[in-house]
Amino acid sequence: MPQKKPKVSDQELEAFLDDELEPARRQEIISMLKEDPTLLKRLAANAQLNNNLSRLYEFVLDEPIPQDLIEIVESYMPDKET
Repeated sequence: MPQKKPKVSDQELEAFLDDELEPARRQEIISMLKEDPTLLKRLAANAQLNNNLSRLYEFVLDEPIPQDLIEIVESYMPDKET
């Protein structure tokens, strides 16, 4: 039996968690979450994954960007004219 395509994609769930959806779509998903325990479980799983990844890599946010990487990026940037 073919699997039904979810009414809410994983990308939309991520956008929902990041508060990046249009207000109307956000409200639609909120309504669906109230009626669909499977969708709510998917949202909870995505939220947990985001939390786990954030905790795992949060130390990287405080590290300085290596100078050689800055120089590589700057070498591809157009010269600024003054």
